[in-house]
Amino acid sequence: MLFFAVLFLTATEEHPLIAIIVEVASAFGTTGLSLGITASLTTVGKLMIALLMFIGRIGMLYTLMLFVPKETRDIGYEYPSERLLSVKFLIIKKSS
Repeated sequence: MLFFAVLFLTATEEHPLIAIIVEVASAFGTTGLSLGITASLTTVGKLMIALLMFIGRIGMLYTLMLFVPKETRDIGYEYPSERLLSVKFLIIKKSS
């Protein structure tokens, strides 16, 4: 993931490779470190950095799970389909 982000930003941005690597690693690790090039990135570059921050925050495994379809499986039980009866309770006062 980080390799493709570095490759993409290297192709779209006019910054040194080491600065792009630091920005990508910092965004993915959500450390807050920066070399100050984030403000001068193009809109596409800023969106890539924001996406890396989001993926780094929620984790790569959960991000991949968003794209994997859930399999329908037999869970071994089913919910009842009948209506339940409501029972009214009467409170009887004792006469004194």
